[in-house]
Amino acid sequence: KFFSEKIASDAEGWLEMSLVLSCNKMKAMRTSKEDVMAALKESKLELKEDGSAVRRPGNAPLPKLESKPQHHQKKNAAHAHDGGAVVVFKGVPAEQSWTSIKEKMAEKLPEKVCPWHVSEITDAGHCYVVCPPFQGDMDFLQSLELDVGGAKLKCDLCYGEPLQALLKKLPKHIRDKREKEA
Repeated sequence: KFFSEKIASDAEGWLEMSLVLSCNKMKAMRTSKEDVMAALKESKLELKEDGSAVRRPGNAPLPKLESKPQHHQKKNAAHAHDGGAVVVFKGVPAEQSWTSIKEKMAEKLPEKVCPWHVSEITDAGHCYVVCPPFQGDMDFLQSLELDVGGAKLKCDLCYGEPLQALLKKLPKHIRDKREKEA
């Protein structure tokens, strides 16, 4: 809706590249102007010569927006991770810190994906991680194994009560990010 309004407000139908890049999903992927220009190279969309704006071919009219149905029911387990996966690593060696987990995850995660939040290691040796959504995230995370301090740590997705308890403890800006992405 936001982009549609911006395009409609420009007589020539241009959407400023700065608006595209300021989109939360683009920021989460750390996308640059050059990335967008490269992605649009084979597209039918038109790009201003200096790359400052994009529009539909020949300033074609925008399709009519239809309102999304609002669902106010509680999310079920299949959608618990839509706003970003919440995982736990159990059995973290006592001498390790949350930074070890974050660094090892950064080595394994796809390019331009980095964890939003990594918790301190609990007394039980658990470390919780919140990741942004990305293509194939659930399958990737379910098979993820980290070698930390000589221990092989499997990644478990959080569900139910443990997930709800952790979400309440997350910093507000991380909860807000998950809400926006869901």
